[in-house]
Amino acid sequence: YRELDENKITNLHNLEPSFWDISGKTGGIIDGKRVGLPYDWGTEACAWNTEKLNFKYGELSYNTMWDPEFVQKVTCRPHSVFIGAGLYLDAIGKVPSNRMMDTYESEEKMRKIYDEIFKFLVERKKNIKMFWNNAQDHQLAFLQNGCVIGQTWDGPILTLKKEGKPVSYMAPKEGALTWVDSMAIVKNAKNIEQAYAFINWAYTPEAGAIMAKSTGYNSVVKGVADLLDDATKKGFAEAYPEDALDNLWWYPSEASWFVPARTEYRDKFQAA
Repeated sequence: YRELDENKITNLHNLEPSFWDISGKTGGIIDGKRVGLPYDWGTEACAWNTEKLNFKYGELSYNTMWDPEFVQKVTCRPHSVFIGAGLYLDAIGKVPSNRMMDTYESEEKMRKIYDEIFKFLVERKKNIKMFWNNAQDHQLAFLQNGCVIGQTWDGPILTLKKEGKPVSYMAPKEGALTWVDSMAIVKNAKNIEQAYAFINWAYTPEAGAIMAKSTGYNSVVKGVADLLDDATKKGFAEAYPEDALDNLWWYPSEASWFVPARTEYRDKFQAA
């Protein structure tokens, strides 16, 4: 990526300051140079079938879906479910991990903690009806495959909710897993001025609202909330009630060893 010229981003003042800061800390700044700009953000938390279940904020946990009543009724992603389970085990003092941040410090710490999470998950794997890997899988899980609860992305579920489907989504008490998608310009890009024109357009409330309405994800631009329809506003408020936004769990940067090690645990879990 090329270093970004902040002087050409005339709409930078429209950005929520906290996301500018988070973006820099989680990969947007490399070797002291700003190469990535926050664009949108979303979470992975808990979803359920509203015709069969109902939950209150503060009671719902990543552990809820492992209750015996949900055998063959759960959907989750085979690698990120380790984080949700780890946050629960950390919260109850069973696998202390500094809210899973220790797993990103060294491979030794990661494996020690993931070994315990692996045992926990394998013992409860009978609850899983379907693993998901993309947005389309969410619809398949809840509308066709009989899943009634799971750990999912926010966007696909909130989009289904807006369409009147019997699903809802909310941050559990351990905190929603949170990511920020970024914009960047590659070094060999030729249309540099057009790239900056797009960035400046993306940092308008109107553009942010278009993205939020059509995807169910959230904009990093100030003023977007004022332009959203009532259904989108309602979905956001119900997904992140009370202090949920203060309790988000931000994905940290990953060292080169992390993804291969995580993939190893994912594959073992799927095969178990």
